[in-house]
Amino acid sequence: MWNYVIFNHDFYFIFYSFIIFSFFGWIWETSKKSIQKKTFVNRGFLTGPIIPIYGFGGTIVYLLLFSIKENWGLVFLLGAVIATVLEYVTAVIMESVFHAKWWDYSDYRIHFQGRISLIASLFWGVLSVVDLYVFVPIVKAIVDWIPRTVGEVLGVFIIVIGTTDFVVTVVYALQLSRIIDSLMELREELATYLVNTALIEKTEEWKEHISSLSINTIREKSIGLVNDLTKRFQLRVVNETPDEEEQEKLVTRFRQELELRLKNFFFKYRQNTEKGNLIHKRLLRAFPDIKLKRRTELLEDIRERWNRRKSN
Repeated sequence: MWNYVIFNHDFYFIFYSFIIFSFFGWIWETSKKSIQKKTFVNRGFLTGPIIPIYGFGGTIVYLLLFSIKENWGLVFLLGAVIATVLEYVTAVIMESVFHAKWWDYSDYRIHFQGRISLIASLFWGVLSVVDLYVFVPIVKAIVDWIPRTVGEVLGVFIIVIGTTDFVVTVVYALQLSRIIDSLMELREELATYLVNTALIEKTEEWKEHISSLSINTIREKSIGLVNDLTKRFQLRVVNETPDEEEQEKLVTRFRQELELRLKNFFFKYRQNTEKGNLIHKRLLRAFPDIKLKRRTELLEDIRERWNRRKSN
């Protein structure tokens, strides 16, 4: 396995190039985000100290462009293109699998779908030049420094640990997506029930509104909502049922059912948000700017509840 040749390099060297570049990327991203957030942020999708996209990018740039490294302008251009394509493909795959936008360049002046941007591409181009002139010699020195036998044994260990890390992280990332989906379904279920009381106008607009509210906002407004809907129901009953005693029974029953629905909603919502574990929390900390279509408020609910549990 280790002696298999790819682009005139054995798999052993390519493997360690990937690992070292991934580690360098993790140091860069973790340092940058930790400084921005003023607290340590274990950046990256995986739990371990590597970010594979940097490993793939650095290794591919080396394998494809090392022969033309004297032409740093061409290295800059091709490196920017290679890394940008890699970043875009990675973004599409991760968004499709996990229904989340893990990074977003929408705030940048020139971007495409928020997945790639001109500034990022220019950075990748510069990094490609630095890669060949600075990092590649360091990588070669590190690989040569490690005794081959030790490196092969260590490599197997890294593959086992890395694969386990990847599988576990993917499983829990999918679980996090399902938790968020279930919370969204609960909101839509509540909105549909309230709309079906036929006491709320502008149905679709109102359902969209409640889906955008935080759970704390819904809870704070729940008493007012119950009072408002009960009054509306009472006015309708007065017009439809002349018997006052029957009116009181219907209104009381309506209010009790409404309060019970809200109580069950908050209970189920709390149950779902309490399913989070350490990996779920680490992912949200690693990607503090992660965005979910129509579900951003759900993430804030989850973060708030998990942070509250941590402080308690």
